[in-house]
Formats: sequence, structure tokens, C-alpha cells
Amino acid sequence: MMRVQGVRLGVAAVAAVLVLVSAGCTGSGGGGGGPTGAPTNDIARVLGGDTAKPDPGGGTPAEPPSSAPPAEDIPRGSEAIELAHGLPLAPADWGPKYQRQDGYEDASLTRRTLGADCKAFEDGDEPGAIAAMTRYTHVPDTAGGTQIYAVSGATAYDSVARAEAAMESTRADAERCPARTLGSGERLTSLSATDLEVPDADELIVVEATWVDARGDRSAPYVLVYARLGSVLVATLAVDLAAKSAETTQDLAFHGAATMLVNLKARL
Repeated sequence: MMRVQGVRLGVAAVAAVLVLVSAGCTGSGGGGGGPTGAPTNDIARVLGGDTAKPDPGGGTPAEPPSSAPPAEDIPRGSEAIELAHGLPLAPADWGPKYQRQDGYEDASLTRRTLGADCKAFEDGDEPGAIAAMTRYTHVPDTAGGTQIYAVSGATAYDSVARAEAAMESTRADAERCPARTLGSGERLTSLSATDLEVPDADELIVVEATWVDARGDRSAPYVLVYARLGSVLVATLAVDLAAKSAETTQDLAFHGAATMLVNLKARL
């Protein structure tokens, strides 16, 4: 699933709608006490995130929602690559102040799993993933660090059932690990996941938490949105280190998700 767990990542108006798996928060800028160094993708994996994706085998998958494309229309091969690589947002899509983070793009299919201790670790490739892309952007602060992290990603799966399983694992992990440690040492606390019904997605999950840096001296609202349309997942992650409330962070994440969903629907 999309890699959006760490702040190196990561929703447009929920009313307008929006998908990825949660990840960690590591930034590219130094100074200001914020996350530094090249993105680790721990919190930044929107698709292919840090949660285990159970194999959907063993049962008859539920019929896809009416908006899902027929099986023969599932993007494959070069079409899937073009779709997944074309959906994640560029800095200008977020706003005029956004810039690329170091390690701006990541097309790996790495799966991130939460262990029994709720610590994330890399666990092979994402089951059923054909293609994925995550783009990491941020707004620098005046001290040379980062104020806002905005990450977006997309993953194309080889079946609707695989994409549904990735979404279901997000719900299960939220219930099992409301507090978790990311690979970079950052932590998420008070995590919860909420399903929302929106017109442009078959499923949409909003994951909210408090992000805490590896030293434990900085925290910020963390909002990750996962959306599925057919066999494709999109995700956006927003973390604002200067936010006085979660609302502005929610608006940013929903904005990104809604933009991606509109573009995804137009391409399918």
C-alpha cells in the first residue's frame, strides 16, 4: 500500500472525497528541532504502508462495489504503472509554498508490517501490488527545517480483492496498535481510524493520531487518508508542526485526497 507513515510523506474536503497505508515522519531539512535527514519512508508509505496485508485467499471475495471497474478493466502492465505514477501530487498541487523533499519520489513496492510489539518493519513486497509511487513534499520553516509535511501516494493492485484486503488491514492495525513505533524511532499515539462514505470512492478511511518525534520533544497532528476506487488505492498524509489544532491538518490531507480521487476517477 502507499507509503505514507512517517512525516517524510502522509485529505481534501471530505465532502469532496479521497487512499494509502500509514507511515512515518522524517524530513529533509535541518534545524528548528524538526525531523531531519533523507526520507525514511517509514511513515511515508501511503501504499505499501507499515501494516500487514493479509492474503485475501481462503474465502470468496465480496462483490466489488458498483463503481469498481469490471475485472477485465483492471489496469495492468504499463497502464498500471502510468496510472500509479501519474496520480501522486507535485508540490504545486499542494500550494505555492510547497517544495520537494530529498528523495522526492519512491516507486518501490515494499510492505511495512506492524509486529506484535506494534513496531513497524519492512516485510518484503506488498502482496498483489503491480505499481506504486509516493511523492514527498514539505513547506520549509524560517529556521531551515520543516513546518508542514505533505505526502501522497498511489498503488495499483492486480485485483479488487487485494486492494480491499489492504484497506481492511488498515482498520485492523488501527484497532490493534493505537500507539506504534515507526522505523525511524518516531511514534504515533492516540491513533484511530474512521470510515467515511464519499461519492468518488468505494472505501475511504481517515487515520488520525499524534505524531511524536524520536526525541519525544515535538508533537503534531497526523492525518492520513486512504481511499480505494476499484483496484487502485490512493493516500495522503499531512503533518503540520505549527498547527494549533487538527482542523487545518485535516483540511490539507482531505484536499490532497480529493484531488487524487477526482484524477483517478477521470483516468479509469
